[in-house]
Amino acid sequence: MKAVFTFKLEPVLNYRKNVEEKKVAEFLDKRQKLDREKEVLVAIQEEKTFILEQFKKIQKSRFSSTDVFLYLSYVKILNEKEAAQSRIVEQVSKELENMRQELLASIKDRKIMDNLKERQFLEFKEDDELRERRAANEMAIQGFVRNEK
Repeated sequence: MKAVFTFKLEPVLNYRKNVEEKKVAEFLDKRQKLDREKEVLVAIQEEKTFILEQFKKIQKSRFSSTDVFLYLSYVKILNEKEAAQSRIVEQVSKELENMRQELLASIKDRKIMDNLKERQFLEFKEDDELRERRAANEMAIQGFVRNEK
């Protein structure tokens, strides 16, 4: 009769797998958010570049002080938006790094449990093989003793 291996800490392993899956999903969401925030920053920078190019073009022609004031005011607003968006990107990057560290820790925790399960399974297999050999030896000895009588 073959014995069946049961890992007594299977619920803990399953919990750690679930935690890891959740952290992976959260990490991916945060990385997508960072990508979106970077895209917003690039769009602001591109808009600022475009406005500055337009401003250089009107400087070659006749322009009024009102035009200069409007362009410079808009560039100032874009600079403020760019600075604010840069702070957002930096904050999300820090959050992403923290999540990455948490994810690595949860992966490590799960791997510890996987390794423990694997070691216990190998020990179980060795013990089971040893029991089978002893049982086979015992049967062979009993058969030999019967034949001797």
